[in-house]
Amino acid sequence: MFFVPAPRRAARFAHPLAAWFDERLLDTLPDPAPDRRDAAASGAASAQRSPALELRDDDAGYTVQLDMPGVGKDAIQVAIDGRDVTVQTGAPSPAPADAAAAPPQRVVYSERRQASYARSFRLPTEIDQAGSSARLENGVLTLTLAKKVAPRAAQLTVN
Repeated sequence: MFFVPAPRRAARFAHPLAAWFDERLLDTLPDPAPDRRDAAASGAASAQRSPALELRDDDAGYTVQLDMPGVGKDAIQVAIDGRDVTVQTGAPSPAPADAAAAPPQRVVYSERRQASYARSFRLPTEIDQAGSSARLENGVLTLTLAKKVAPRAAQLTVN
């Protein structure tokens, strides 16, 4: 290691330049301590996302696919009200700690976020709830929504 003598006046300029460089460098590095994140960053992590949607139509009904990675089927709520369909998930609760399990681990760094999803849409025809179904497979929620059949017109006999 070499020491280079510098006059006192040079130190006055070196410090702001070093501070500017450190700030820019630290802004580009990931946060090693997720506990010290500011409130805005942690609030954004818990915001609801709108999942990507694909809608297909046929004579019997609609097939809707929504991308919902990392969500368990117990956390999904699907509400059907006439032509309106709403899909929501809540943030999953942490698993209860088992006393016989290994000691808890401390998270040093994580880029994974617990996401909650919400999406509402209106279809051209009313949906039959009894004939509809939902399936979650590999992070894709597939809704098979049956179209409500209009009652057939009855003819009355004239007496």
